[in-house]
Amino acid sequence: MQTADTYRHENWTTEKEAHAHNSGLAKGGLTCFVETLVLIQTLFLRMNFSAENPALRQAANRYLQCIQKLRIILKPQMIEIDINFDFRQDSLCGDPDSDSPKLYEIHKYLWSKNLPNEKAFKLETLSLGGKYGRILLKNNIYDNLSSDRMCPHFVGKYKGRFDDWLTEQQKEEFKHIVRTIGGHIVFPAHKKNGFTINQARGVNRKISDRFDLTLECIRLFYLNEQSPLYNAISRYE
Repeated sequence: MQTADTYRHENWTTEKEAHAHNSGLAKGGLTCFVETLVLIQTLFLRMNFSAENPALRQAANRYLQCIQKLRIILKPQMIEIDINFDFRQDSLCGDPDSDSPKLYEIHKYLWSKNLPNEKAFKLETLSLGGKYGRILLKNNIYDNLSSDRMCPHFVGKYKGRFDDWLTEQQKEEFKHIVRTIGGHIVFPAHKKNGFTINQARGVNRKISDRFDLTLECIRLFYLNEQSPLYNAISRYE
């Protein structure tokens, strides 16, 4: 007689292969998560029907109910994100941080969330200046935000000092990678008595637009310790 345990060991590979065949390429983190829930739900259904142990059947039924609730909650929130898309293709001026609708829609999706203080942080896109204007992110809690490319490629910068470090192919690959969604972040958009945080990290030679050093400055700020960006960050506290 097939029990829940024997079903799990004998059929797990088959279920995984069937699921992988039907689902195709990954559609983003939440999509994969929901699809995994569907697979788990299928397994629990089989366990529920095959298990003779009442306690196991009851536990499987509870898990089924929880999974169904999660699917209902998550499904409406899913969008597909192409992590390899180069947002320069969606910019009229060549600077996606200024005018890429796709980039700002994804930022809106990624950064709208419930904060640790239990407030809902809700973002909406704000277009300024018409077709050749710029886009910002307005929200219900703080000032407007704008997109920024986190990692400069340095190609042609600093009088070509770093150009010999990479081949031409590597340069193009690098310029592509930094313009995918993983290469972008959001910062406060407007000046407050000086440079914005984003501008300050670009003009300060101790930081030189490096995001690892920027993160270290942010970490030190919350420890109330000085850094090259301390004054700029404190203006947005």
